[in-house]
Amino acid sequence: MVSFLAVGLYQILFSKWKFRTVLIFTSCLASVGGLFDLAMVLRWNVKLHISDHVFYMLGEAILENVTSMLYWIPSSAIIGKVCVPGLEAATYAFLAGVRYVHFLVMAPCDWRFAPYYSAPL
Repeated sequence: MVSFLAVGLYQILFSKWKFRTVLIFTSCLASVGGLFDLAMVLRWNVKLHISDHVFYMLGEAILENVTSMLYWIPSSAIIGKVCVPGLEAATYAFLAGVRYVHFLVMAPCDWRFAPYYSAPL
């Protein structure tokens, strides 16, 4: 559902922007999404009287997925413009596979940084 929101948001707002501007904007948006995680680990959400569930939904479940899609859409368009004609699908599939492997490798590593923030495991 969130991916459809991101695609619609891209189509309505960002499709008229230059690729570089969209990529810079989504990088800044991803930084804000990282602050949601840090705020939750440091328990700032409790100080603001926001439950963990709501804070998680705003940060991890919604903002990170929207940011990921907003970053992936212009990246895919750039791939289509710079690839050798006829190899667009193969290049896209290869990069999607690399992205998937990246998430498979990095997801188990996330918990290793929690002790540095004094977070309970």
